Amino acid sequence: MSEQDRATQIAYEYSGTFVKDSPMMAAGFAAMGFTEEHIDAFFTAVSLL
Repeated sequence: MSEQDRATQIAYEYSGTFVKDSPMMAAGFAAMGFTEEHIDAFFTAVSLL
């Protein structure tokens, strides 16, 4: 995780929730090439954890 900027590291470490349409999440999904379908599947999968 050391490749991430400090704001991302802090958010990951201290966040209890992740908001699907937050700018940070949107940027991460875009960087990974996720489609809307991928994003929906991601949140569906993590909701089962």
